[in-house]
Amino acid sequence: MAKYQNEGLNIIAEKYPDIDFSDVDGKYVVPVGAICEKLGINIIRTIFEVDYHGHYEATTKTIFVNKKDYATSQRFAVAHELGYYLFHEGVNNGYDRYAPAKIANDFAVKLLMPEEKFIQSFRKNNGILLDIAYEFGVSVQACKVRQFNLGLVTNL
Repeated sequence: MAKYQNEGLNIIAEKYPDIDFSDVDGKYVVPVGAICEKLGINIIRTIFEVDYHGHYEATTKTIFVNKKDYATSQRFAVAHELGYYLFHEGVNNGYDRYAPAKIANDFAVKLLMPEEKFIQSFRKNNGILLDIAYEFGVSVQACKVRQFNLGLVTNL
């Protein structure tokens, strides 16, 4: 049985059942920094020499994000890299182990735009992506992909 409303938090709770995430559950703008803090993960904003949005460094438990990116992209990068952290550590969740970027993206989407809340927001905002993106603190592009993957629209 799911402990939290947020799909992503339930994935985290599988591995860390003793950490309480109830204070961040149910929020539209999921505080990824607070989640990382609870897990003992540092976040450092930096400028990358190459065109990266984020990187997880396992030896220091640190997520690096590109401070040149918009805040919405930085939040997605943190959630994405958190996915790398969780799956690198061996969460047993039925995902294909050989597709790490897809797994990390899937996790980030579930954490930042949980299905039930996203559908509610989509209906409430009449599918207006800018309003939905604002509500979740994500990019319009992330909302476009989420609405398509949930079958709320038939094309991107």
